Amino acid sequence: MPRILVTGGAGYIGSILTPMLLQQGHEITVLDNFMYHQNSLLDCCHYQSLRIVNEDVRNTDLLGSLVRQSAIIIHLACIVGAPACDKDPVAAKTINLDPIRTILNARTKDQPILFPNTNSGYGIGQEGIFCTEESPLKPVSLYGRLKVEAEKEILSRGNSISLRLATVFGISPRMRLDLLVNNFVYRAVNDHFVVLFEAHFKRNYIHVRDVARAFLHCISNCLISAPIT
Repeated sequence: MPRILVTGGAGYIGSILTPMLLQQGHEITVLDNFMYHQNSLLDCCHYQSLRIVNEDVRNTDLLGSLVRQSAIIIHLACIVGAPACDKDPVAAKTINLDPIRTILNARTKDQPILFPNTNSGYGIGQEGIFCTEESPLKPVSLYGRLKVEAEKEILSRGNSISLRLATVFGISPRMRLDLLVNNFVYRAVNDHFVVLFEAHFKRNYIHVRDVARAFLHCISNCLISAPIT
């Protein structure tokens, strides 16, 4: 099977996706800086097909080298969420956008790239109108703008897929309690009540394992790459 590079492979989604890929027999390289000191891939270390590179995605020489060694790139490394990006706009750009250009410059047309976008890219919705793939992208946050710009550059180069994810929830080895459903459950268990802000709003949600399965589906069915057996 072709080697797959997963940037951010020890993060919230990556630590679910990486074991699934390994279980299917793929050779995996994970590039992650383990900024939260997480041990989220500890149960995967017995796989000889796993290579972990503890380094920052902003290391352009390293990232380019890893891309050239891989057949498929799954780019998950990201500062997630508007508050985190607003707190450090420079880091947001250099992590959420610049590495995309490094990857695109290093890869060939035969190396597919999978990318998770955010529904924040749609910006503020209109009452009674649900977003589709044809809806215009009008992000209002720095986080949304960077993700939309990254998606645009990726899709313009071909042999690529962008998944515009709903709000993700569910348990992961690199757990996140800032995500809405996860936070509600945590507050309900620990505080015994939940405070609803703008309770009339509607949002879509997707379980983190369904996100991982969507990536697996893309790899198996939707990409132009070396044959996967």
